[in-house]
Amino acid sequence: FILTYPNCSQINGDVTIDEVNISNLNGLANIVTITGALEIREVPALANLNGLQNLQTVGTDLILREVEGLSSLAALSSLTSVGGEFTVRSCPDLIDLNGVQNLLHVGLGLIIRDCESLTSIEGLSNVTFVGEILEVVENPVLTNLTGLGNIMTIVGGDEGALVIEGNALLTSLEGLGNSYTVMTGDVTIAANGLLSLCAVPSICSYLQNPPAGALITINTNLLGCNSQSEVQTACALLDTDYFAGVVVPFRVLQNPVVDALKLHSTEDKGTVSVYDALGRKICAYALQKGAHHYAVDAASGLLIVVVESGEHKQVFKVLHD
Repeated sequence: FILTYPNCSQINGDVTIDEVNISNLNGLANIVTITGALEIREVPALANLNGLQNLQTVGTDLILREVEGLSSLAALSSLTSVGGEFTVRSCPDLIDLNGVQNLLHVGLGLIIRDCESLTSIEGLSNVTFVGEILEVVENPVLTNLTGLGNIMTIVGGDEGALVIEGNALLTSLEGLGNSYTVMTGDVTIAANGLLSLCAVPSICSYLQNPPAGALITINTNLLGCNSQSEVQTACALLDTDYFAGVVVPFRVLQNPVVDALKLHSTEDKGTVSVYDALGRKICAYALQKGAHHYAVDAASGLLIVVVESGEHKQVFKVLHD
């Protein structure tokens, strides 16, 4: 590919690599953006993702599934945004997710499933937004969720907001979000045979005021985390200092953006400025307290949103469809 199109940095559409006998992705070395999906399935000779070092954004899904020889995600070090689903599933040689530390936003589901050697998900430590469901399912040697502590928003979808299920050695939910994490959907925490600590700030805050109509399934874990009432009892016993933290003044509630940017603010005076990828200002608004929509009239692509109020300033990267 790189020999035929040496100046190509963006692929418009999907890239599917499925059931082929290749050992590297060097032909994609110049690609910065894939506007559609990137799916890599059943490529047994692929031990790493070398060739994707420059990839920054995937417009829809990024799926790594049944890549049996894959042992490293280090080549995804430039990746900042996945507009759809980010799935790592059935990759038996993968020990950790190191390499995706620059990933900030997942537009739909974040799914880590059935990776039999996976011991660490710390590579996800900078993800702040999940636009649909967060699943950590059937990873038999994963013992903790360290790496998910910066997630501020899990929007939820038809399949719920959170599923932690079938992780045989998981003992604690510590590391899952924080006291300001917002989840707006069903929650399932089940069949984790050694899990006894579920009373962590994100779960306690959710159980204190769950979304209307939400289905909460907590069972077949150890005592202390074997039912909703057990977890709520444990939450009630925690010292309030356990929930102390820094209030996050601004939060993007939707990514990608279609017609308007949805932003939540704890402040009522300030500005919202939107720039394109070249740093040109597209629009600016007065900041409003609470959740509000700010119209965005721009071409598709990466946008930089700068929110300022007094001593607070935060910069977000969002995709505009």
